[in-house]
Amino acid sequence: LIFLGTRSVAAHGRGTLRAEQLVVADRLLGAQCRVCQDPDMLILLSRARAVLLCSTKNSPEMDILRRQAANELLIHAGKFNGYKEDLVTAGLVGGIVPLLLHLAASRRDPATVELLPRGLAALLPVLQNRRSTCATKTAALFALVPLLDGAWPVVPRHGGKVMAALLVAVEHAREKVAAESRREESGQSPGGPVAQEGGAPAAPQAAVLLLAQQAAAWTLALCGKRAEEVLEHVEQCAAPLLHPYCTTIRAGAKDILVE
Repeated sequence: LIFLGTRSVAAHGRGTLRAEQLVVADRLLGAQCRVCQDPDMLILLSRARAVLLCSTKNSPEMDILRRQAANELLIHAGKFNGYKEDLVTAGLVGGIVPLLLHLAASRRDPATVELLPRGLAALLPVLQNRRSTCATKTAALFALVPLLDGAWPVVPRHGGKVMAALLVAVEHAREKVAAESRREESGQSPGGPVAQEGGAPAAPQAAVLLLAQQAAAWTLALCGKRAEEVLEHVEQCAAPLLHPYCTTIRAGAKDILVE
């Protein structure tokens, strides 16, 4: 009901609904999001807020409201990192990802520059945490790329720490996928994948592994030198098992730059 009602309000907003009414609706939804600690309700509230703001005609004033909403949801997600991950996932899926995608849609206007520090503070710990669930890591990866893309003028200075976090995520996912493969080979998982560390089956971990490599390729394409330095350090100092992933990341970045 919240979602459908907000779509109606947003659709009306493209016609005769005044800007003041949109601001009031956004404030009401924002206040509920800030205090909400139920993941099912938070995903509805944050999605309703994103629909309200992203379905309305673009303007500088609306971009300000979108950035404020994304910033508040990132703060909310950061508060619960590591111990209430269902709330982190709900905020990411419901509001943060759609808002960042909308803001990053125009590369001529670097609309997420002011969100970058807050966004990295919320997303990178999720990627580096071995115990983060597949759902949370997947949502964080989907949020990271538009965050970087929308802040393209300043992201090069952050390339090192972003690439390092993504390579940690790659290594954690690689270890879990390899552990499941060993269990399957030893006949310990008949009839389907066995739960791994954190209760995650093999297929979602493989998806995280693939998405982390794609996000790392985007990071290398956008950030350049500092991200490249981290890749070189990993190739020189880390276990050879990571080297093929570094090669894949470089190939992906080259394809992105060609496009």
